[in-house]
Amino acid sequence: MKETLPQLVTYCQADPVFFEPVWRIPDDDNRFPTARRPLPSGWRIGESDLWVVLLPPEIALPEQGWKIHVSGTDADAGTVCDLVVDFCVSRNIAVKFLRSKMAMRLLNNKYAERGGSGKLITLYPVDEDQLSEVLPALAELLRDFTGPYILSDLRYEDSPVYVRYGAFQPMTYTKSDGSPGYAIRTPDGQLVPDKRDPAFTVPEWVSIPEVLRESVAKHGSGTEEEFPWQIEKALHFSNGGGVYLARDEASGGYVVLVEARPHAGLDAGGVDAVTRLAHERDILERLSGLDCVPRLLGYRTIWEHHFLVEEYIEGKTLLDEMFERYPLASPDPSAETLAAYTRWATDILAKVDHALMSVHARGVRFADLHPENIIVRPDGRVALIDFEIASDLTDPQIPGLAAAGFAAPKELSGRAADDYVMNCLRQWIFLPIAPLQDRDPVKLISLTDVITEHFPVPPAFGTRLVRQFSKAKGPLGEDRPAQMFSVENPDWPAIRDSLVAGITASATPDRKDRLFPGDPQQFATGGFTVANGAAGVLWALRQVGAEVPSDYVDWLVTATRRASDPLPGLLNGLHGVAATLESLGRRREAAPERGESPRPGDRLCRGQQQLPPARRLLHRHRAQVPPVGVHRVRGGDTGRARQP
Repeated sequence: MKETLPQLVTYCQADPVFFEPVWRIPDDDNRFPTARRPLPSGWRIGESDLWVVLLPPEIALPEQGWKIHVSGTDADAGTVCDLVVDFCVSRNIAVKFLRSKMAMRLLNNKYAERGGSGKLITLYPVDEDQLSEVLPALAELLRDFTGPYILSDLRYEDSPVYVRYGAFQPMTYTKSDGSPGYAIRTPDGQLVPDKRDPAFTVPEWVSIPEVLRESVAKHGSGTEEEFPWQIEKALHFSNGGGVYLARDEASGGYVVLVEARPHAGLDAGGVDAVTRLAHERDILERLSGLDCVPRLLGYRTIWEHHFLVEEYIEGKTLLDEMFERYPLASPDPSAETLAAYTRWATDILAKVDHALMSVHARGVRFADLHPENIIVRPDGRVALIDFEIASDLTDPQIPGLAAAGFAAPKELSGRAADDYVMNCLRQWIFLPIAPLQDRDPVKLISLTDVITEHFPVPPAFGTRLVRQFSKAKGPLGEDRPAQMFSVENPDWPAIRDSLVAGITASATPDRKDRLFPGDPQQFATGGFTVANGAAGVLWALRQVGAEVPSDYVDWLVTATRRASDPLPGLLNGLHGVAATLESLGRRREAAPERGESPRPGDRLCRGQQQLPPARRLLHRHRAQVPPVGVHRVRGGDTGRARQP
């Protein structure tokens, strides 16, 4: 999937094994009561992704305009939803709000989209007159509440109320790579990007309403508070805040600034970035004097943001250092090259292990050991960085954040948990495909065999790793899955049958969005393509001689007919679907005979026939969808309106 990390992470929340659309998260036990409240006659209620949508009677919303966003804290979100919905119902204002506390944490987590994060509620004034009436009253209503700053918006006064000019109705344009993007319409009718960057902007043809002029002036005036550092470059960005290389204006020396935004960057337990940063400050104070961790230089609060100031440690991350040296990247590395890399890797591992033991000696569990949190200095020494989720060795609590492939099993805590991840690092440095272990812990054993086969590691290296990993369980709870390729002459028919059985077991012909689990891209393209959807799986089943159930083929035909804007092409379009259908003996659906009239909705793929042009595809499973265009909205019914 060609998406950013925040977009990809949203598909990892609803299921521990498969990518799923975000609206399938299991949040029934923490939904906001606001969604179940009775509504006046004529009001309609429905759901769109993670949002509950309330539409007043006889209201025609414009295509675009100034919309109002309300943010809220994890603790106050339910109360704020009640207050704002009361406010909107009394004034006949269309509104949508996140359906649950889990949904709120998801869209405001550390790696959520920075431009849209923090939005708990959206109000849709019908015009600027209503905007001017609503903003002061809403700010007064919420004067005792706070929330994360919505970076894409303009803050109104000192309230958790924000505004932005954008689309009310779902409009898209085609980006240069062929994918759809959110759009707004210019005065001459052209669709242009509806920018959702983490900075407030206004389209050049839009005038600032009078009610916003004071807020705009304040927004652009900066601050009188002194910022005592000169930012050299950003090292990392997340929804919780940035990490910057800076110069101290007093000393002229380099420092690292770790920024935290209040109420933003929530972890699984609802802990925000500021709380974690203060915790990291306390941990660094506890580790003071160790040369394997950065020195704490200060802690400041400026512009409502918190900044931890720490020593800049010159060097490269272990990730960068390893990829520069890794010998298996070349087709035929020499024995000398493999031996030199092994000496370097085992030396680095010993230094990281010693650093970890030094941290443990202070009673601290690091909890976030992975290649990007290890700095290799120019002289070869190592340092550990990023202690935001570190804890006391005796604390059994599972961290709310973790790096893929470097998370200890939930049954481990303290020193044992760090030691487990240290073993993951030992394996990764020789074979950098660590996330496989999260899917199937038997990989920890089979990958160790690959390492001992290719690298001249010490004799006990592989044995030790296998012993440490032998108690790990995977997400499905199995102890030791069979290693099908561990014998000299594998039973290929049995392997094929096992794979086919697994594919069949995962099929969901009752669902409309996908037939088989797979890449998240299928949720944006209808679930039927060769590249990411059902056609590719059915074609593969046919090629290995497996029986393809007829209801699977029926699903594929129905999905293509249901698609409103399909593309041509073999991998991502209808040509590939047609080829698959023909291979499965369904030629009539693939290409009707000449002169035969297609039924409504049929998508024909035939050499002499012109296919529908490549048009914009509407992203149906985005986390933020305007209320207009909800697939099914019924008066007084809180049932799901998400699926067509």
